[in-house]
Amino acid sequence: MNTQIRPEILFTAPAGRVPSPGWAREYAHRVVDAPGIRHLKSLPWLTVVQAKAPASFDRHAPFLSALAKRTLSSPSPSKVVFLFAEGPRLRADDFSAVLRWFPASAVEFAQGARNGALAVEEAWAKLQKEIGGTPQSAPERDPLGQIKGVIDATSDLRAESGRLSAVLVAGAFGIPVAEVARVLGQSRQAVSKTPDAESSQKGLRLFERIARLRAVLAAKDFAAWLNMARPELDNRAPIDLVRERKAAIVADLAEDILTGAPV
Repeated sequence: MNTQIRPEILFTAPAGRVPSPGWAREYAHRVVDAPGIRHLKSLPWLTVVQAKAPASFDRHAPFLSALAKRTLSSPSPSKVVFLFAEGPRLRADDFSAVLRWFPASAVEFAQGARNGALAVEEAWAKLQKEIGGTPQSAPERDPLGQIKGVIDATSDLRAESGRLSAVLVAGAFGIPVAEVARVLGQSRQAVSKTPDAESSQKGLRLFERIARLRAVLAAKDFAAWLNMARPELDNRAPIDLVRERKAAIVADLAEDILTGAPV
């Protein structure tokens, strides 16, 4: 296994706060709570679901259903690692509540944080073997990126280099550069020094997708939209989800609005 290449991981849980284990720092990762799962269009290569025990899933069928649907719509192959807390040794029957929703090949199980890290590495190795190399991101389908009005709506977010700028994004979203840096998982100093760094482009791309709403909203109306509670986001404001590193959910909503898809 090439240890220099680390997969992106999504962490979630069927209820409550989503913990982030210490070993998650080794990976590019994001956290999405249970309500947020149904707003995602797909999952990354690896998803880690944390729960106290398998029996708890008997009460969370909607969560498992939403997660299973996103697994099917994700780039293939995609794996979900179910990580349970330390406790009595698990038996085969304990996993039935999960396996009835997912293909057996799509899931892995682990118990305890240390075993969770091992299960993630095992799942990553299996993914590489299944496709005969390191999984690459699926080509991004971006029909909106071909529309002149949409392109023009976000042209002011790009520096002279042509890359997205964290400083310009911060201005468009009405938040400090330090806050954009935190969402990107970078230091304010690094982002301020090189606001259009290549390493920032993936994270800034989510901001760009959201800002495309300015193709149909004036600047003041876009600012109001960001700060207004939305029923599609469980009555939370889009900017609050962005601050919690859930910008992908908001970006998907923005695209649904622009394309007229049901939200």
